[in-house]
Amino acid sequence: MLLAESLAVYPLIFILGEIFRLVFFSYKPKKWQAMVFGFANFLIIFNALPLIPSLFLFDLIYLFKTKKIKQFLLGFLLPTIILFLFISPFDWFRETVFYNLKYAAPQISLIKNNLDYLRLLFFPFLAFAKGDNSIFNQYLQLFCLVLIVNLIFFLFFIKRIREFFSFTFLFLIIIFLNNRVLAPGKMYYDGFHLLPWYAAFIFFNLLTIKYIFMKTKRWIKWIPFFILFGGGTYLLAQPSMPYFTQVNKDWEHNVNFSSYAFTGMAIESIADEDDRLAVFPHESLLYWQSGLRPATRQIAYYEWEYDVPLLKKQLDEVFITNPPEFIYWNAEQVGPASYLPLIEPLLENDYWWVSKEEVPQKLFIKNEKIKEVSQNQWERWQGLGFDRVKRD
Repeated sequence: MLLAESLAVYPLIFILGEIFRLVFFSYKPKKWQAMVFGFANFLIIFNALPLIPSLFLFDLIYLFKTKKIKQFLLGFLLPTIILFLFISPFDWFRETVFYNLKYAAPQISLIKNNLDYLRLLFFPFLAFAKGDNSIFNQYLQLFCLVLIVNLIFFLFFIKRIREFFSFTFLFLIIIFLNNRVLAPGKMYYDGFHLLPWYAAFIFFNLLTIKYIFMKTKRWIKWIPFFILFGGGTYLLAQPSMPYFTQVNKDWEHNVNFSSYAFTGMAIESIADEDDRLAVFPHESLLYWQSGLRPATRQIAYYEWEYDVPLLKKQLDEVFITNPPEFIYWNAEQVGPASYLPLIEPLLENDYWWVSKEEVPQKLFIKNEKIKEVSQNQWERWQGLGFDRVKRD
């Protein structure tokens, strides 16, 4: 599975590298390189919208330094026009930009007040603050230490005020590549949100080490390199590194996917081609595994989506007039969602709660659907360990 943030990492690194060369070296990009820069913008904007504020500042620096506006626009607009031949630009803006800014961000953003913005300003250094001894957090601490050493070099050895301010300004732009997570060292769900920031922070340190090495003539230019090399070697040798850990792949697959896989196969065993499925709040694997189409245009039902008038209207219409044959309801993840008054009475009165080996599952079958299931379908259903539903 490809994550949007992972697709944005590579063009972001390219853009950061180009900006660094423009700011600290006498670099004049060719026309085709300016087009690639514009194309990199396209990849970032249409994969990771939260990066746009920092990207905008990078673009201002680039266009001010190069004056290659036409080539930049060509590289950006050409793929954008091609994309909008296949999707509506108005729908894209409404669904991706407007809905996220107006409905999603106010609810799910962890940045709530001025103190949170201040924490973002010192975000990487929070790696030292919370007693997190994970190997990932230790790497962040190492790169923070390298950053501090690099800053000292700019202040006391390179001694060029312009370079110092350029270094500081670029670092601040990189800091705000993360505007969603308040604790460094995160992995998994929060971790993939931080992927672009992690990549840019590490790459910026490496570029700065190279610059210091080129601009400092004395032996002390080796200090940042030795800190990074020594600290990195030490951490790579730690027993907690993933390559020292034996992973039981069968167990991992069972823990992470088996429940969804079996639920999806069970649905498929008794479903007809025109049946529908609704998964609350989210788990798109079930649609793929069951082969059923979503009950509405949504494949996930987050709390904030019910505040969107159009989505609320569609959800109400479907579940009031023609509810789907199958509902997957993860009550723990749904929480106190605003659509509870709509869905819970349906589950209680019009659906059968599925069990597997007499253990209640998260799957519900519409009562009318139960009457349509054939004997052969029930046999396949029971072959997967699910209890047969009996309804008169």
